[in-house]
Amino acid sequence: RRKRLAESQTVNEFLIDPVRPFLTDFFRQLSAPFDPTRRDAPIGQGYWIQAEFGSGKSHLLSFLGALSLGGEREWEIVREREEKAGRGRRESLYTFYENGLKKKSAEGKGVLVAVMTLVGQGGGGIGVAGADKQLTEYVLAAVGDQFFQETGRSLPLFPTQILADRFLKQDLERFS
Repeated sequence: RRKRLAESQTVNEFLIDPVRPFLTDFFRQLSAPFDPTRRDAPIGQGYWIQAEFGSGKSHLLSFLGALSLGGEREWEIVREREEKAGRGRRESLYTFYENGLKKKSAEGKGVLVAVMTLVGQGGGGIGVAGADKQLTEYVLAAVGDQFFQETGRSLPLFPTQILADRFLKQDLERFS
């Protein structure tokens, strides 16, 4: 995780066609140019994936993560597989690498890939770890952890609910 290295074997083994529409949508948004002035059209901000146990969520997330990092070797695997399957340039996922992700990875730090699972992390059961946490806290913790892995620096992120509670319980009296 620290070196932003993808697992090529995951890319080799992944079956693209059963989830091609999802992958096309995902990589279209992820490879789009970022324009901070367009808050009405955010790109690649995040996805929620929910499915039954054993349906391949972890494999899908590994595949998405590997390609989102923008590694040339992993995308070359996709290009070769798509070519062998007779996919044209327009319908190949490789187009998203050529027309966006390659540039993002070369010119900047690339895409921050933070993946987590909520298995055993709440859900309302008694005695389940973290049952009192909100989803935003889990997401921000995963993003902060990945940022620290890559840079060695902490990323102070606080959901608005935490800041509002802190203000009302601790800071309001001092402010008044």
